[in-house]
Amino acid sequence: MRLFSELSEKKDEIQPALQLVCDAINEILKSESLKKIFYIVLATGNYINSGGHFGKAYGFTVTSLDKLGDTRANKAHMTYLHYVTSILQQQSPELLAVTEDVPHLKEASRYSTEYLIKQVNELENGLNEIQLKLDKAMSGGFRQQVEEAVTLAKSDVAELLAGVQQLTTGTSEIMEFFCEDGQQCKLQELLHCVLKFVESLSACAEENARLEAMEKKQEKRKAEHKASQAGPADVVDKLLHEIRDGTKLRHKCSK
Repeated sequence: MRLFSELSEKKDEIQPALQLVCDAINEILKSESLKKIFYIVLATGNYINSGGHFGKAYGFTVTSLDKLGDTRANKAHMTYLHYVTSILQQQSPELLAVTEDVPHLKEASRYSTEYLIKQVNELENGLNEIQLKLDKAMSGGFRQQVEEAVTLAKSDVAELLAGVQQLTTGTSEIMEFFCEDGQQCKLQELLHCVLKFVESLSACAEENARLEAMEKKQEKRKAEHKASQAGPADVVDKLLHEIRDGTKLRHKCSK
């Protein structure tokens, strides 16, 4: 029957997707690097907002991560996320390799878990309908063939339902971890926010390094320009300073 062929095809498509999303959830929950980064984000935010209502936060929602790149700092081209990244670069640069902790996140964020669960439920309902028809109408050798096919199909659906249960449990855990309401926040949205955050850290680290290199070049040019514009008075001041230090005299005496 058509349902049995569809079941086999959809199982091969749905089961790996369910496992992939569950793996991504577990990677996020078990990543010590992510936890340390989130702590730095929270601590930095509390420090910046100290004395105010937002300076005593005990946590933040995952959707707040999206706003870090939009919050501007006093320095040009610098956002709150650039500032947090600079702290990581100075104090814990190894944490910037956090993407290695979540290798399945990017692909998992593409899946709509609502769609996957819906597909499994439809397969289960279709199989139940066949079972009802089998119990009421069929008889003989054809019934035996269908019963064998239904038994195999039930095993496949049971595996998919186990995957859905694992996904449901993981979804509850990660929603609680990020202080999110599972009724308001979709898992796909949450995974996308985390993915965007960890990828933005890498981008900000590169931008910070580029800006630092530009600033050093500008400082060098300014110093060279200032030296080229030095007048007689500056030269005299420099000679007097060297005479007081004795550097020039010692150099001449050594000759």
